[in-house]
Amino acid sequence: MGLEKVLNKSRSESKYSLASFLLLLACIVIPVGGFALKNCHVSRNTALCHNEKLNAVPQDVPKTVTSLDLSGNKLSRIRRADFSHVPHLIQLDLNRNYILQVDSFSFSNLTSLQKLNLNHNKLDKLDSSVFHGLWSLTELRIAQNKIKVVSSTSFQSLSSLRFLDISYNNLNPFQDFRITADVFPNLLRFSIGLNKRKPLKWDVKKTFLRRVSSLDISQLDLTLSDMRSLFQAVNQTLTLLRMNAMKQNPNKLINLSCSVPSMSTLQFRRNKLRRIEARLLELCTNVTELDLADNDIQAISEDAFKCLPRLKTLTLSGNKLPFIPSATRNLPGLYKILYLQNNSISNLKDCVFEDLVRLEILKLQSNKIIKLNNAFKRHLPNLRFLYLSNNQLAMIEKVELKGLCSLQNLSLHQSNLGDLNEMSFSGLKNLIHMQLKSEHPCKAPFSHLSHLEDFIFSAQRFRPKSHLPVNFLQGLKNLLHFDTRSTQLVSLHKDTFNHTPKMENLLISSNDLKALSPELFTPIPNLKSLYISRTQLSSLDFFIDANLKKLEFLQARGNQYSDITKEVVLSLPALSYVDLQGNTFTCDCNNAQFLPWIKTSNQTQFYDAYNFLCRNPPSFKDKKLLNFDPSSCMVDTGFICFVSTTCSIVGLMLASLMFHFMRWQLVYSYYLFLAWLYDSRHQNKQSANQYDAFISYNNHDEESRDGGCACTIETLNQCISTLGTLVLAEPALLHLFSSFRLFDDQKDVLILIFREEIPLNQLSPYHRMRRLLKRQTYLSWARAQNPQVFWEKLRRALQSGDVLDEGRFCPGLLQTP
Repeated sequence: MGLEKVLNKSRSESKYSLASFLLLLACIVIPVGGFALKNCHVSRNTALCHNEKLNAVPQDVPKTVTSLDLSGNKLSRIRRADFSHVPHLIQLDLNRNYILQVDSFSFSNLTSLQKLNLNHNKLDKLDSSVFHGLWSLTELRIAQNKIKVVSSTSFQSLSSLRFLDISYNNLNPFQDFRITADVFPNLLRFSIGLNKRKPLKWDVKKTFLRRVSSLDISQLDLTLSDMRSLFQAVNQTLTLLRMNAMKQNPNKLINLSCSVPSMSTLQFRRNKLRRIEARLLELCTNVTELDLADNDIQAISEDAFKCLPRLKTLTLSGNKLPFIPSATRNLPGLYKILYLQNNSISNLKDCVFEDLVRLEILKLQSNKIIKLNNAFKRHLPNLRFLYLSNNQLAMIEKVELKGLCSLQNLSLHQSNLGDLNEMSFSGLKNLIHMQLKSEHPCKAPFSHLSHLEDFIFSAQRFRPKSHLPVNFLQGLKNLLHFDTRSTQLVSLHKDTFNHTPKMENLLISSNDLKALSPELFTPIPNLKSLYISRTQLSSLDFFIDANLKKLEFLQARGNQYSDITKEVVLSLPALSYVDLQGNTFTCDCNNAQFLPWIKTSNQTQFYDAYNFLCRNPPSFKDKKLLNFDPSSCMVDTGFICFVSTTCSIVGLMLASLMFHFMRWQLVYSYYLFLAWLYDSRHQNKQSANQYDAFISYNNHDEESRDGGCACTIETLNQCISTLGTLVLAEPALLHLFSSFRLFDDQKDVLILIFREEIPLNQLSPYHRMRRLLKRQTYLSWARAQNPQVFWEKLRRALQSGDVLDEGRFCPGLLQTP
């Protein structure tokens, strides 16, 4: 690859520095919508369906995705309609399947497809229309199949193709490939690779490779004459050449390859070089990037690279070097990359890097380095990336890294570091990414790393369980990503993140936390991603008061909770992706709100939701959670609305009918109701005047009125105010006012006497008054044969009272014969 591409790749890798962190960020998903797919999940417009043992292309993938990964499945055939539902695909990965056949026009609707990977399948031929419609395809990988026959029109549609990898197939002789016509006018990268059966015969027009800049002929068994013809075809455009694991003489191969004047990058791996001498590379004066990895090199002469004045990148990884070769000190132009990982280097001299003042990337991981010996205390001022992981470092002395003033990425994981002090990282003022493994986390060792954004901290594998110091992150005010997985933590203090207010991604999986406090998340309200898998959590209720309104991604696999309540659901309004794989749930009403969230949410995607299993009750054990019907747990709002609407309509109709047919009865009832209210309000009040009796008589007893006590209607109020005995005739009884005052004023009525039976329909309709008359004051005299006897009985009854005053009765009335 070109130097600029290498640097771009290094910068891309450095963004999150280390392989594990890259894997982590690859898992952070931004789904295109809320749903639960059966065998896939969506990440950054990419449908990830890899390693799912699929036998057919899934059809529930959203049509908006632009990338589809189906690698590592059991697909055996690609049919014409398999990808009709995803017309916007740009990348399609079918690597590592069992594909034997691709039907014609299978990719015809994928007009936007740019990258297609069919590596590691069982294709034995390419038909004429297999790639029809792929006008935009720029990269095609069909390596490691069993292709024997390629139709002359197989690649006719691939006018935009720039990279073709057809290595490790059974194409032999090469003319069976039938590409003598110029079907790849834009081809820039070509990989043909190994043929294991017999030497390959090269028979291709020179114009076919006229624009190729990258060529991979690794393990290709070509004669030197055919190889020379091949290099002549690319003599003016070739910049990158890969010749790995070749069978020819290494010296001759290097001399032949370096005869191409335009070549600047040479990869020469696994060619069994034991020693590097100056004469091996004497023709490679134009090479700027040299890769000699995995060659079992044990020694390099001091002048081995003196013929490479333009060298910028040197890769010596995967060899058996016991120390850093002094030949590197003769490379003042080496200002980009030096790869020395996976060797046997055990010792660093303090001056070993003093001449590499322009070096930017140094990889020393997977060696046997015990001490740094001040190798970085004064040198390498421009170094930006330093990888020291997987060594035997026991400690870092104070200010031992002080010379690395430009360092942005530091990897120290998988080492044996003991205690650290606050001066161990002094001078690293520009450090942004760090990966560290230490046996004993100490208090605030990072107070000088104010620019640190990504921090991965791990502990020794078999160390005892412990706590993270409460001020462990003190000084990291710009920290965005913190990973402390598998560190044997049993708890996190609620003030642990007080010093990291900008944190967005937190990984605390694989610890024995068992419970988390809501106050732990109070200082980090901007948290967007949270990993709490395998932490033995029994509940997610801490989310209710954690105030994580911006949380978008949650991975909580393999814990012990079985219920997710409505409050938890409502506390995470921004959540767009949830991974709860490996948990078992209670299939009852406790999850009544959780199930609709999975099935109907337009925002949140649940990974592997179709495989969630029930743990309880026993009748549902090992059944799918999504098969549980929570409708019995919920109030049917539709039914309630129906009933209430029906009742309202019926009530309105009844009211209309009653008003139409019983209007005056309703008016009368209204006034009766007012009377009842008035009575209820005043029944406990004591009246200023109390009356002894009201006596009514009929026209047959007119002779009994000799006393002249009868009152007319006009003098009714006056009679009442005089507290005298009141005698009313029957017509007066019919008067509404008299009827109300006579029969409804309970406080005033003591005795009511009727000389004849009065029908109930002539009494007040106030039923309570009727009961009162019959129960307390009604004296019935069936016949009027002897009225004198009646009045005598009445007089005696009145005299027998406790508080009677005879003078208050009309004398004429009481003496009536």
